[in-house]
Amino acid sequence: MDNKFEASQTFENLKKAFEDEAKLYFRYKFFLSVSEYEGLGKISKTLRDFSEGSLDNVNGSLDFLRNFKDPSSQVPIGNSSQNIASILQTEIEQANEIYPEMAKIARDEGFSDVASWFDTLEKLKRHHVSRLKENQSE
Repeated sequence: MDNKFEASQTFENLKKAFEDEAKLYFRYKFFLSVSEYEGLGKISKTLRDFSEGSLDNVNGSLDFLRNFKDPSSQVPIGNSSQNIASILQTEIEQANEIYPEMAKIARDEGFSDVASWFDTLEKLKRHHVSRLKENQSE
């Protein structure tokens, strides 16, 4: 695969499949926890099976993409050094731009509880940035 692949609709579709399956995986996991809490064994088994399959779909899509760029950060991925750089880029953007802006909007709209949640996510991302930077020097 080469630059021709990166310029293709197939590459764009693969990035979309990765993102969609990743979102779906976490929805399955959340819905699974609700069904387990409700004591619904049959539904829990189905959701568990589907979440595991969805994770395989995420990993399969990312395996094709790893020779190019992370679909979120647009930073090259593949080896651990590149992977840390890629995820660090995403965490920095979330800590410095995305979550502060989301918190501001939530406050402006009168949703202080949601703004507080975004503040918490910002702090968590700052912690992640610190830990990832420590790992870059290894």
